Amino acid sequence: MMIGIPQHLHFFHLNINSVLKKIDELRIIAKESNAAVIGLTETKIDDTVHNEEIEIDGYVLERSDRDRKGGGVACYKRNDISYNIREHFSDDI
Repeated sequence: MMIGIPQHLHFFHLNINSVLKKIDELRIIAKESNAAVIGLTETKIDDTVHNEEIEIDGYVLERSDRDRKGGGVACYKRNDISYNIREHFSDDI
């Protein structure tokens, strides 16, 4: 038995095609699924959209915007999940 490992840790990803248009549905999904991490692509937001507009109760939001025409990613992590943000990646890929 491993100590300190959550028993029901699950993740999901959505290509959301504009988080602003679908935030209410996303909040319902988050509440019903209680997912540990929700990853989003194609968020289609920019720095004019404040975190408060797309927050989900019980989750911490990390995001990297592109613009409202396309792109952008976001990650919602449940409040009880510890994490570190890695900011520097190798170019040796």
